Amino acid sequence: MKDNSIMRIKYRLFFSFLISCCFFAQNSSQDLNYLPKSKKGVLVQHKYFSLSYVSKYKNAEWVAYRLVDTMLHGTAKRKNNFCVDPMVPGGTACPNDFPPKEYDRGHLCPAEDMSFSQEATDSTFYMSNMSPQMGTFNRGVWKKLENRIRNWAKKYREIYVVSGPVLKNGLQRIGPKKDISVPKEFYKVVLVYQDTVKRMIGFILPHRKIKESLEQFAVPVDSIEKITRIDFFPDLPDKIERQLEKKVSLAGWN
Repeated sequence: MKDNSIMRIKYRLFFSFLISCCFFAQNSSQDLNYLPKSKKGVLVQHKYFSLSYVSKYKNAEWVAYRLVDTMLHGTAKRKNNFCVDPMVPGGTACPNDFPPKEYDRGHLCPAEDMSFSQEATDSTFYMSNMSPQMGTFNRGVWKKLENRIRNWAKKYREIYVVSGPVLKNGLQRIGPKKDISVPKEFYKVVLVYQDTVKRMIGFILPHRKIKESLEQFAVPVDSIEKITRIDFFPDLPDKIERQLEKKVSLAGWN
């Protein structure tokens, strides 16, 4: 009887150890502060993603989130409940402000990346997460890149994604008040940051129908920073940041 009691205590201690290890692993993966630094916008932090919203353009200059492979599995449904983001000071564009025959409400953080939770999926339909995109772009190359990023999340188990439009003066404006800028380019930056694997890749995509391969639009992240004036992953050690951002390497991104 005494031996059984000792064994039960040992099992409890063992399982407690496993649970604590899992908890530590889950939280240590979140230690990296993956938010970019920029000066144009107002920081808005939602539960599952963060963004910097620029009222001058009625667009987010970046949307950032951590994507884990388990987030891609779930039963959440796409309800298309587009709505104003109540957390943005001064308000966002309204759901019907984009001329439907000309522009889609293009997600910067895709709904499908949040399919693990209905709450998370619904939050991607805030208009702060939308940018006006031509249908041939949104449902073409943009969707293709989103799918590829999900495949990378499955491959590496955890990645960091930053996505946004290139905002500057002189852009076409739409909406009832002509205050919503239509970007000419969009970008995505993806980081893998693990003990054994550290990789970064960036893309600049012209806002048009694209038939070329995605690889043709891969660029050094440094060049995206110069165009957008956004500092991506500033909390990385300087040496690693310089190494990952200075050149294009397609190795590991097949």
